Amino acid sequence: MSGQVGLLPVRMVSLDNLIVESATHALEDQSQDGSMIPGFNGPYHDPETPVRNTAHWMISFLKAYEITGEDRFRFGAERAAYYLQSEIARPQGFTFHHRDTNRKDACNGLIGQAWTIEALAQASTDLELPDLRELAEEVFLLHDFDNALGLWKIREINGKTLGFDVTFNHQLWFAAAGSMLAMNSLIDDQLSVFLDRLPMNLGLYKNGLVQHPILPKLNSGMSFGLRTKRLVAAAVQGNWSRQRDRVSMTEKAVGYHAFNLYAFAILSQRYPDYDAWSSDLMKSMISYAKSSDYLETLEGNRYGYSYNSPGFEIAYAIICLPYLFGEDPEGQASEWVGRQLVRCYDFETSQMRLNTEDPVNHAARIYEATRLPNLDVPIVSTGGSL
Repeated sequence: MSGQVGLLPVRMVSLDNLIVESATHALEDQSQDGSMIPGFNGPYHDPETPVRNTAHWMISFLKAYEITGEDRFRFGAERAAYYLQSEIARPQGFTFHHRDTNRKDACNGLIGQAWTIEALAQASTDLELPDLRELAEEVFLLHDFDNALGLWKIREINGKTLGFDVTFNHQLWFAAAGSMLAMNSLIDDQLSVFLDRLPMNLGLYKNGLVQHPILPKLNSGMSFGLRTKRLVAAAVQGNWSRQRDRVSMTEKAVGYHAFNLYAFAILSQRYPDYDAWSSDLMKSMISYAKSSDYLETLEGNRYGYSYNSPGFEIAYAIICLPYLFGEDPEGQASEWVGRQLVRCYDFETSQMRLNTEDPVNHAARIYEATRLPNLDVPIVSTGGSL
């Protein structure tokens, strides 16, 4: 189906079809051990192991199997699950090995583990393999949780505890992944504390943009003593100095704003009665996401369309929290998906590899679209015919 928006040619595409086509091409890249080709973490240029992309593609294979019923996708997901259970992926029996660099930890903080736990939890349900859920729960609970702060500490692949992960989206995504295991009472208890402490740990700029580092509010009426002082010191010493790195932190905040909203959307599905989904904090975050300022600032942001996938992420937030976005949620979601695809999806190779410095990783990020309904997505040409 095709038409025109103003003078620009437009065609409608099925999101489910794109996911199936992308998964089909990805199957060709799967190794015999079930692993997928690793990237280098986009603008961070960290050499990665296959664990991250194997987890992402496993979710896409599961979605393609759900759509088509074709066994090749189920087998691809099973091979990926086999790899993630292997000693190669978890070489010392603690956390998953995500990156190879002398400058940073090998587990990729909480976010690396969140991505793997997310995939294992999904596959455990879809493939009816309880061992995958048990593995996900085991790794989640390896991470020490501070009940006073409502935050988790990093666990390195050798079992060493490295301290708090001071990046907000890492903590949030670890919670979102854990919410897929919330039938475990130990995990559910931790998530309840995390959600209760959110107003203390979440920092917003005046326009509603989520600040990148964890910034605990010391005037919250609660006393945390030395623990809080150490966390704040880590936030400053860990290259988060707003005086020294203000532009970089703001740029990251813009690029990760939708990534945060996507994780909030996941949590909203697991904890639908939580008061935060209609709080002033959430309304402020959504208001910024709907603003022309956000749309304009997102263009050219190296952590935006070309690294994260804000088109998929905002779309999922709209589907899960429609009362905060206004009328026609599916129409709004389709527009956001279209913004992502027209910038980054290569319709010739059926992969999300355009306009990114890390095409291997970015292609795998299509998995974020698997939670969306089968939207009819408008693809607007920036010039010429489609």
